Amino acid sequence: MEELLAALEANIPVARGSRWSAERSSHAAWLVMDGDCAERVRGAATALRQSASMDGTTSEAMGCPSSDAEHCSSREALVQELLAAIEANKPFATGTGHCPDVPCFDRFDYEVESSRPGWEQVDGDRAKRVEKAAAALREQVTGNR
Repeated sequence: MEELLAALEANIPVARGSRWSAERSSHAAWLVMDGDCAERVRGAATALRQSASMDGTTSEAMGCPSSDAEHCSSREALVQELLAAIEANKPFATGTGHCPDVPCFDRFDYEVESSRPGWEQVDGDRAKRVEKAAAALREQVTGNR
């Protein structure tokens, strides 16, 4: 769980914007995430999920003391929400170099964006759900140590 929280903290957007969504009949926010950071988050989430399935429960995989069932149950619910949010936050576009939706305002921007090894464009609302779930779990973990 520590690795997942660290990966999420390092996974900051490299760009943000919005596009017209016919589905919502409004503008939908999007974020461009660094591809390596996003992959680290997915890897840590997969490892936690596998650890939980091997141990039988998420709370055991998190090292949650069995003596505090209510606390463990609450933490397990937060972890499950975070894992579900990460699973739902699939990119709708990926690539290397410059993301076509991100404007480059000067030569420096263009050089940096053109050399980006990988990026993922994700829905802003889904990314916000991941952020909220991670913040709630982080608060519970740091507040109950």
